Amino acid sequence: MKQKLVAILGPTAAGKTSLSLFLASKFDGYILSADSCQVYRGLDIGTAKASPEERKQVPHFLIDIKDPDQDYNVSNFKTDAQKIIEQKSGLPFLVGGTGLYFDALLKNLTFAQVPPDSKFRKELENRITREGLEAISQELIEFDPKAKEIIDLKNPRRVIRALEVRHKTGQPFSNFQKKGPALFNSLILGVFLPREELYQRIDIRVDQMIKKGLLDEMRALLAKYPPTSPAFSSLGYKQLLPFFAGHIDQNEAIDEIKKATRHYAKRQLTWFKKYKNIHSVENQKQAVKLVNDFIRP
Repeated sequence: MKQKLVAILGPTAAGKTSLSLFLASKFDGYILSADSCQVYRGLDIGTAKASPEERKQVPHFLIDIKDPDQDYNVSNFKTDAQKIIEQKSGLPFLVGGTGLYFDALLKNLTFAQVPPDSKFRKELENRITREGLEAISQELIEFDPKAKEIIDLKNPRRVIRALEVRHKTGQPFSNFQKKGPALFNSLILGVFLPREELYQRIDIRVDQMIKKGLLDEMRALLAKYPPTSPAFSSLGYKQLLPFFAGHIDQNEAIDEIKKATRHYAKRQLTWFKKYKNIHSVENQKQAVKLVNDFIRP
């Protein structure tokens, strides 16, 4: 019998963290973070990581496992997550908003085993600066039309990786991303809100992050790591780089974070629509019933 797994997905600021803490605590489970930004040490406020107290309440994994200047990709995530699930007892709760990470585990995707090429990546980063991300994304789509179905074209790291695989292998990125037999018996819970309410919560959340010290957090990180570090392409941190470079003021930076976060939430909603077996939950009671029915022998 396949290992049972509960996935809790949805857009940023929708309330996934509070629901996952409640459910994982109630069902003696643990939380696997499916967030490509929370893997980085020091990126605490801007990624809305669970607090130390919350992590004591429920075991969390795949948080704070890399330094900001280290690479981490979806293939690494899949390998790490499978190892944890194999070794741990209890019910795993896969929680986050990185769609490709969910796809990796829930759809058992395979990925190209192509090592990073720092020189090629730097060249593409420079081209994105000069020509814009949209132009580089279009170049990818012309060679690999299926790529737009499997990667976020608004995410420069994903676009660069797809072009890197093409550069190193001569084959489309989509050729390497295939679905396999299901690894787990999964229950998928979706946490969604009306669009207007979600956007309001995003704006409030960003303001709270600023009050908690996001600017000081970024300032301390930049004192230790170069602005080209992989972690600084993360939402909320990327938008602060122009501020610390002196190109925009603080209010402009905050507005950029809010705008980018709303756009990201919209892309998340589009991505998660691909799952046809999502159970949308509106409250804890409904979620508890779904999990109880799921784990019942």
